[in-house]
Amino acid sequence: MERRILREWRDYLKCFCLVTNGRLLVRNSPAKNRLESIDGIRFFSFCWTVVAHCVALYLPAAKNLEEMAPYLQHRMAQILLKGDFIIDIFFVI
Repeated sequence: MERRILREWRDYLKCFCLVTNGRLLVRNSPAKNRLESIDGIRFFSFCWTVVAHCVALYLPAAKNLEEMAPYLQHRMAQILLKGDFIIDIFFVI
């Protein structure tokens, strides 16, 4: 009974091990049954998320919002700022 509890705790604490998780993050072997197109979607959603957050963090720093209005009307700004669903895609994939 006690060994089983210790084993369960050990397995639980392994989830937080930097060495084990670091090895899993940098492994080079591809996973079986991997779809490369999903990797592409994951990459673009990651980039979109980073850029959108950079833009969102920059906007409150603008002192004159009238000065920002032309930039907000630009098509790329609309795509970045209206990309709420991309965060969901990023977390689901």
